[in-house]
Amino acid sequence: MAKKTVKKKAKKPVSRSRKKPATTGSTATSGVSKTNKKKSKRKTVAKKVAAMVADSRAAKVNVSSPVSRRKSEKPVKVAQPPQSEPLEPESQPDPPPLSENQLRKVKSGLTRKDLSRYKQLLLEKRAELIGDVASLETDMQNASGGNLSNLPLHMADVGSDNYEQEFTLGLVASERMLLQEIDEAVIRMQKNYYGVCLETGEPIARARLDAQPWAKYCIEVAREKERLGQL
Repeated sequence: MAKKTVKKKAKKPVSRSRKKPATTGSTATSGVSKTNKKKSKRKTVAKKVAAMVADSRAAKVNVSSPVSRRKSEKPVKVAQPPQSEPLEPESQPDPPPLSENQLRKVKSGLTRKDLSRYKQLLLEKRAELIGDVASLETDMQNASGGNLSNLPLHMADVGSDNYEQEFTLGLVASERMLLQEIDEAVIRMQKNYYGVCLETGEPIARARLDAQPWAKYCIEVAREKERLGQL
């Protein structure tokens, strides 16, 4: 008998592709725990956001805006204290007047010739003032001598006559004061302190003595006293 030849089947080549490793129980549980943690974090964040929104809404409801406060609140009047009058600066006391001995020690810078010239001017001015005062006084006596023919008949004339009398009285008073100042200047000349300021103890400028030989203050002191109404 003829032998049957048996053909062997060719074996298929086994693919060397790597099989995926099977996930074990530990890795699966770790993945699940991570997802749970993420979900819990999301929930806590959502809760915090919701709480913040609720707090902000409650604050808006309870707290009013500054504009509404200004409108609702009534202005409170605060009683102001009575304003005190501004205190005037304390006036410094005037220094004591210089004595005659102190004034004699000051050198006025005037020579005997200057003193004789100023004395002559003072005497001439004194004689002139005496004549003016005498004439003014006689005019006033004649105006008020009681002669009815010279009395004014109109009220305007009466007013003008009164004004003239007052003006004449003012002239007489001023000229008498000037006469007194001239007499005091002559006395200062006799006591050897003529030409010295009675307040500062400084020599009076010659230009001032030429204009007013009876001057007893320097120009600065005279201006200050005129400003204060003391001259």
